[in-house]
Amino acid sequence: MASTNIPENTIFIGGLCNSNCIMCPYTEHFRRNAKSESFVRLKQVVDSMSPDSEYVCITGGEPTILRDDFLRLVEYCRNHFPFALIHILTNGRTFAYRDFLDDFRRVRPYKTLLGIPLHADNSALHDYISQSNGSFDETLRGLDNLYRAGEHIEIRIVTSRLNCENLPGLARMIAERYPCCRRVCLMGLEMMGNAMINRNDVWCSYGELWPFVREAAYILLMKGVETELYNYPLCIVDKNLHPVYRRSITPSKIEYLHECENCRKKNECGGFFRTTKIMPDISVRPY
Repeated sequence: MASTNIPENTIFIGGLCNSNCIMCPYTEHFRRNAKSESFVRLKQVVDSMSPDSEYVCITGGEPTILRDDFLRLVEYCRNHFPFALIHILTNGRTFAYRDFLDDFRRVRPYKTLLGIPLHADNSALHDYISQSNGSFDETLRGLDNLYRAGEHIEIRIVTSRLNCENLPGLARMIAERYPCCRRVCLMGLEMMGNAMINRNDVWCSYGELWPFVREAAYILLMKGVETELYNYPLCIVDKNLHPVYRRSITPSKIEYLHECENCRKKNECGGFFRTTKIMPDISVRPY
């Protein structure tokens, strides 16, 4: 749950969430039986981390579900990590409520980045993917509130069979509605938890997926929106998109195919999640 004396750390608040995304790497069973940590326990975790940390990620589940304890945690991180970027992974729905946003802005560290997922440009598809009715409207209200308040927003789009054809439309909506967001991340699946259980609905080969990801990336970049590509093998990515490609998978989770062993760009490639590598239609084009 915590790492000490390293520049990057993660604080996991527990698995509770007010969504149940169909491609989440956690299962619905895990979420239903999860418990969130108390502030007392979270404070102990923070205290175990170096104040000189450069990056701290707060994640869950949905961190804002803790409400007051979440705000206390954020304020404690502000005081404990004077130099760190605090990256909060949240579905953004709680920020639809102005009182919560106002309380958050009073306590959050100066360097805070909110990573918020959008699954589609319409409520029917977004809510189907999140498996939570009304989540699209709440997420947009939260994003609108944060954007108008000048908060730093990272919009995260997990790409799957369900939303691939919608990606260009979603990119246009983001470019029009949030042109000055910090960045947009287009992200490949991690095939575990709900994603693996629902693999027939969410998984498609990179060959099928990539044309839509490419079009969405170009739309965003042409509109001046900073864009990054996560969790894809480098060899499927157009060479002129390599500058926005990131080796995003946690090193302990990275694996490569046998065909990758002699690839000239293996050290530049983020490889595959261990659980994604087993999908039957994965193929690569080594350099």
